[in-house]
Amino acid sequence: MAPESRMAPARGAVRAVFGRAEPVPSVTALARGGPAESIAFALFLCVGLFLPFYAFPVFSVGGKSFDLATIFAGCFAAVSFIVLGLRRRAPAAGGLVLLAAAVPLLVLIEPRPSRFDASRFASSFGHWLLVLSVFFGASLLRLDRSSRRWVVAANGLAGGAVAAFGLYQAVGHRAGWPGTGRLLVSSQREPLRFLQIGTSGYLRPTSVFLEPAWLGGYLAFALAALLGLVFARALQGRISRAILVAALAAVLLCILATVSWGAYADLTVVLAVSLWSLRERFRARPRVAAAVAAALAVIVVVAALSPPGRGATSAALQRWRRLLETPVSANASAHEVADSSWMRSENLRHTIELIRDHPWRGVGLGQFGQYARTSGIFISMASTRDPWCGWLAIAAESGLLAPLVLAGLLLAVLVRRSAGRTAGRNASDDTFRRATVPALLLLAAVQQVHTGSYIDLWWWYPLSVSLALSAPPEEPPAILSFSP
Repeated sequence: MAPESRMAPARGAVRAVFGRAEPVPSVTALARGGPAESIAFALFLCVGLFLPFYAFPVFSVGGKSFDLATIFAGCFAAVSFIVLGLRRRAPAAGGLVLLAAAVPLLVLIEPRPSRFDASRFASSFGHWLLVLSVFFGASLLRLDRSSRRWVVAANGLAGGAVAAFGLYQAVGHRAGWPGTGRLLVSSQREPLRFLQIGTSGYLRPTSVFLEPAWLGGYLAFALAALLGLVFARALQGRISRAILVAALAAVLLCILATVSWGAYADLTVVLAVSLWSLRERFRARPRVAAAVAAALAVIVVVAALSPPGRGATSAALQRWRRLLETPVSANASAHEVADSSWMRSENLRHTIELIRDHPWRGVGLGQFGQYARTSGIFISMASTRDPWCGWLAIAAESGLLAPLVLAGLLLAVLVRRSAGRTAGRNASDDTFRRATVPALLLLAAVQQVHTGSYIDLWWWYPLSVSLALSAPPEEPPAILSFSP
């Protein structure tokens, strides 16, 4: 059979999602440039597709488990540096990335903090270099209309699948359906952490993330992608539109089912920014906007009236009451603590103390747990083991300059988006720059408030997607050009 004949079924399946308005290119032809750029693009897609499966290690090295998303991220970073060597042009983001890589090294200047552990620092710094390399590699991607659509659709639909499984968990845990117990498969890194709220009996879905707030944060990223697809009209045909609506409904409902204040904040940010960015589209096509809003409202209302929906609503109300009843003072007793807000307050107090004691160089990447409290009530000690606010955590571990550098990397995306819109103001996929990119930027900023994720790939990948989507259609300006 000829190669083109063997590819026909696959192309037909892809057209069912992307529609038949234009020819569907192969993945290796999506990224502009040579084979290295095509491989980098394929690896970049794979990072996103395997991002939810962090709990499934492939192998261990030096006591550390590595999942497929991390492996693909490392391969993407390696190929990206090959692309850089072939292109011989370093984009402007490279300067900020180098600064971000250098700032944590200040802690190595003697005298070091008293509890500094070199092995912990080496492990965390290696991960820090990985996520920075992924971000830098995204700045090298040159995406045309088809490749932008692939990036957004692949991540949005993958999020829809994860959300569908989360809803499956919420419905099936009482009946003991597969994947709703303590483990999905034997190769998981840790048991599922279903969290019951009060006496309601409601268990918050965790899907494959093992933690409701992280699940909600990831699904907010998927929601931004799906909204971009809706209003960019990137998917054509009845089947593709049905898949898109189903994914959008699953993501929205699963975020609500997490009963996580952080997830709700992420949801609010994405909806507010996306809708505000697309206000001109709503005015131009009010009937379409009204139809989409009515469909989503019906889905939410019907789901809220169902038995699982009533359970989630009851759990949310009960958690809200517990939030109001829980004190935030440092001398609160254990029996007064009914909500995680007290632990978060304790964590913030502890983090601020670390910043005050080590303001300029921090305690070192990966050293936060070294300063955890060893006396007091259990929840007081547990609340100081891991950082809960990324903006303060990076200041505690790398000094006060580090949050400014992190904010500069977010600003770099915004500047690139502005240049991209100026260069391609008539591009048919401008909706991704107009709505998806700013939604992901503000989402990243908000997520750092309620999760200590500044060093994690699951936070950096959506930010890297926003950088890739914001690129101008032509070669971005370089800060460094070098000859062979």
